[in-house]
Amino acid sequence: MICAQFDIKPDTLRKWEKRKRIPLSKRKENGYRFYTDEDMSKIGEFLKRQYWTRDGDLHKKSQTQKPKSLKINHHQLSHDSTINAIEYFNKPKLRGYFDQIVTKEGPILGFQNHWVPILTKIGELAMAEKGLWIAREHFASTHIREWTLQHFKDSDQRGKEQLIMTTPEGDMHELGMLFAMCQIRLHKINCLYLGPNLPLKSLLQAMQETKIKNISLTLNKSLSRQNLKKILSSIRKVNSSATVFVAGPASFPLANLIKELGAIFIGTNLEIGIQKIKAHI
Repeated sequence: MICAQFDIKPDTLRKWEKRKRIPLSKRKENGYRFYTDEDMSKIGEFLKRQYWTRDGDLHKKSQTQKPKSLKINHHQLSHDSTINAIEYFNKPKLRGYFDQIVTKEGPILGFQNHWVPILTKIGELAMAEKGLWIAREHFASTHIREWTLQHFKDSDQRGKEQLIMTTPEGDMHELGMLFAMCQIRLHKINCLYLGPNLPLKSLLQAMQETKIKNISLTLNKSLSRQNLKKILSSIRKVNSSATVFVAGPASFPLANLIKELGAIFIGTNLEIGIQKIKAHI
């Protein structure tokens, strides 16, 4: 099996075993040879000297041409190190990576370029593996959200918010909305970010307190037509001139109703959505 794994001949493997003083590997019941972890480590070290990695594949060194020095993908190393910190619930190390990225790219581009791919990957692992990876996904998303929003809070101009962003009560997903907020901020639109799962009463109170008349609702979870009508009519009672933008994957089945009720349908096309928001602010 190891011959197939490294694409080498059996007699080459025997030479490696002799050179590294690895005892002749025993065959298992399925016919494959068995190596201890220590022996595999020795073979791996030998492999590093005989082969080099290029574009994810193994290539044998030429006798006449020395391999050029490898270019290290620092972004991939950072990506892997961050996932490792999440895997072991290492909050100080995760915060260290977060601060490095903010210093290098800023909170907005850092979130878009680094944290969205990582949190997406962790989410995929949580869906596939279940168990502890679900806890890891909660650990990562909670802290990244907290630190990202803290940066925005520190830089916000109080009383200058132009748009409230939230999801309806019961809609817990947030990654897409955070990403949208980063994009909107790049267009110099100041947001009051109220997070996911906001009760309607709390949204109406926030509107009354801040006098903000532009509301962005992200729908990740199915919402009934009746509930959408209730939300929009309640918003209009607080401010009859309020503009409501409805976005997210679960907004598509309600697209016609959204338009009939005088709200603005965005769906998942963020670029067009930002153009619509800018046109009304």
